[in-house]
Amino acid sequence: MKSIDDFINEALKNVDELFPWDLEEEIKNNLDLLLLDIREPYEFEAMHIRGAINVPRGILETACDYDYEETVPELVQARERDIVVICRSGKRSVLAADVMQQMGYRNIRSLKTGMRGWSDYEQEMVNADKEVVDEDTAIDYLAQTSVDQLDPRDIMDAQEKEKKLKLMRYWLFGAFAIFFAAVTVYFGMIAQAVGVIINENTSVFTSIYYWIFIVFLSLICVGAYYFYQWLIERK
Repeated sequence: MKSIDDFINEALKNVDELFPWDLEEEIKNNLDLLLLDIREPYEFEAMHIRGAINVPRGILETACDYDYEETVPELVQARERDIVVICRSGKRSVLAADVMQQMGYRNIRSLKTGMRGWSDYEQEMVNADKEVVDEDTAIDYLAQTSVDQLDPRDIMDAQEKEKKLKLMRYWLFGAFAIFFAAVTVYFGMIAQAVGVIINENTSVFTSIYYWIFIVFLSLICVGAYYFYQWLIERK
C-alpha cells in the first residue's frame, strides 16, 4: 500500500520546486507569472499570496479544460505560461503540478514548503477583502492541526521523546544539586581549616559555618527532590 509521501516522491521525479525567496524574486521580475493556489476556498479566503487565483485541487483537472462547469479560461489558456502551484505545505501542489504537466502545461513548478514557508519567510499575504494578514494570525492559522489528524505513532514517539528529555532534566538537576552540595562541604572544610590556623572563633566564622550548612542542606533537598521525580517518571 502506498502512502501520500510515496506519491509525492514519485511526482517529484518530474516536478521542479522553488523556495519562497525564489518566488519573491520571480513575482517582482516576471509579470506574466501565474500563481495557482489549489487549497480549498475557505483556506484561500483566509489568506493567500496577492494576485493568486484559486482553483481547488478537487476540480483542477476539469478547470484545466474547456466544456466543463468548473472550466477556468485563464488556466486553460496558460499552458505556455510560467505557473507556480501553491498549497499549505507544498505537498498537494507537487501532485497537482505533476498532473498538470501530463495535461500539457510546460512551465509549471511547485512552491516548496507552501504557504507555511511563505509565512515563515515573512512575506505578505492578504485575505478575501485584500487586507494584509498580520504575521501572528498567519502562523496560528497555518499551524492548525487537530490531534485526530496526527498519526498515533508520531504522537507516541513525541511523548516518548518528551519523557526522555524530562528524565534527563531531572537527573541533571539532581546531579548538579548534589555536586554543589559537595562543593559547599569542601569550602566549609576550608573555612574551618582557616579558622583553626588563625585560631579565630569569632562570630564571623560562626556565621559562615551556619550559612554553609543552610546552603548544603538546601542543595541536598533539591537534589533529593529531582532524583525522586526521576525515579517516579521512570516507572
